[in-house]
Amino acid sequence: MDMVALRPATKADIEAIASIKAAAYWSNFNDLEPGSHDHPGYEALARAAAQSDAEESWLHTIIAEIDDEPVGVCILTFDPALVDGLWVKPEMQGKGIGLMLLLEALERFKSSGETLITIEVHPRNRASRLYERCGFKLAEVTTRRSNGLGRDLPLWVMTRTI
Repeated sequence: MDMVALRPATKADIEAIASIKAAAYWSNFNDLEPGSHDHPGYEALARAAAQSDAEESWLHTIIAEIDDEPVGVCILTFDPALVDGLWVKPEMQGKGIGLMLLLEALERFKSSGETLITIEVHPRNRASRLYERCGFKLAEVTTRRSNGLGRDLPLWVMTRTI
């Protein structure tokens, strides 16, 4: 694999952030919630949500890129410290890009004085194993309403201190 570079997002990255998030979300969500891909209009809703999120969060987003092409994003929220999204292009998953983004996020939180970091994940999402390897522990099992699917979905809230 070519060299991965990490950098802060700029406003010009909004489309790339939305595209990566939508592609990564859609590529594995049917495995997490079987039948979700059959729900009318759900893909369009997910893509619209990714666009809106990118427009609101680009200022606190880390971009991973290879040869100047964005391949992953990590969205941060401060006060409280939350990894608000970690997304890697489907064809680039499993290559360590998510780990690089997560470690960079932890460094940024540490530099800003944050001590308790939270991340939320679907319990069947294989990314939960990455979070555990990076020191996150299950703090709460809850649900979150999916407006697109019209039902509550399971959610793990994981935390770690730095």
